[in-house]
Amino acid sequence: MKKIMADQKKIVIVLSSLAIGGTEKEVINIARNINTKRFQTELWLFQKKGEFLKFLPKTVKVIDLKKKNKLSFFRITIQMAILIRKNRPDLLLQFTTNHSGLVSLVANWLSGKKTKVAISIRNLTSKKLELEGRLKQIIAKWVIRFFYNYADNFLVNSMAIRKDLISQFKLSPEKISLIYSTVDRKAIKSMVKEKIGSKIDRNCNLLIIVSRLVEQKRIKLLIKTFSYLPKRLKVRLMIIGSGSKKKKLEDLVNRLEIVDKVIFMGNKKNPYKFMKQAKVLLLGSLIEGCPHVLLEAMELGLVCIVVNYPGAKEIINEENGVLVKSIDPRKIARKVDRLLSNQKRMNKLIKKGKKKVKAYRIKRVIKDYEIWIDQAINV
Repeated sequence: MKKIMADQKKIVIVLSSLAIGGTEKEVINIARNINTKRFQTELWLFQKKGEFLKFLPKTVKVIDLKKKNKLSFFRITIQMAILIRKNRPDLLLQFTTNHSGLVSLVANWLSGKKTKVAISIRNLTSKKLELEGRLKQIIAKWVIRFFYNYADNFLVNSMAIRKDLISQFKLSPEKISLIYSTVDRKAIKSMVKEKIGSKIDRNCNLLIIVSRLVEQKRIKLLIKTFSYLPKRLKVRLMIIGSGSKKKKLEDLVNRLEIVDKVIFMGNKKNPYKFMKQAKVLLLGSLIEGCPHVLLEAMELGLVCIVVNYPGAKEIINEENGVLVKSIDPRKIARKVDRLLSNQKRMNKLIKKGKKKVKAYRIKRVIKDYEIWIDQAINV
């Protein structure tokens, strides 16, 4: 085992898994770019699985907590308490989009140690809970309001999430820090060079969706939007991702009689080589934090058309993309039509988008993470 130097801090990141997703990508970006002379990083996964495992540096130790079902959380909490006592990390940082941060808080309390606990919340919690059953909403709100203020720090990736936690869950404003999601330009530049393996019609206008195929992402709305685009645009739609709504979305494509224009690609470890071939990224999410795919699309020179969600204006505006307030697919389609029919405007948006995304590059933002970690440990 690698020894920790005297001035090196030990950071434990707790995460569900390394399946394809924005939160998981952020953890990979941190692990690959953090100063290893100052910080030793361990990863405790509820389940050691996921496509992103292959991107994890060999210097990062991974502990599999072996979650099997919801009841496993009782065992995992005890297991984490034992690990905290044994390993004595300086900071326990749990990334979550829900109320599972309770696991780290209880485990730390059971350990009897004074490890600092921080919870990184990556989604608009109050809005996400609205998609859950009434009982789950009540339990989750009670857990967050009552237990989360025992955490030493919170880390969010949008101002909208920060406001939500303060207004809806009464969390202490002084404990909440903001660091936006990051984009790894170096990794993207390398991966985009890979061969696609299948030919893409260069004469068409390729639109792309990169997303989990779940209700929250409103892929149905985007497919309906696509179906209203005029034939003269010669558009095609590529959908990268998988999820519980895939079959229903495929059925929708069949009903709309656009099967020859839409391709479902499934999950891709390297979506960038496909994104590079597209002209427009479509994002229709009901709720988001600071979506990686938006930043990555800007980095790759795509124009982003975003259906408005709380916090969207923190990234997208009329100078660097298209922000649509309507959820009427016909109105969204008209926006897409006007955009694709105006190459001069597209070029301007691409240029502004590339300028905007510079501030989110991991080589810059990792310094903010390191400063925040120091403060979180010494608070």
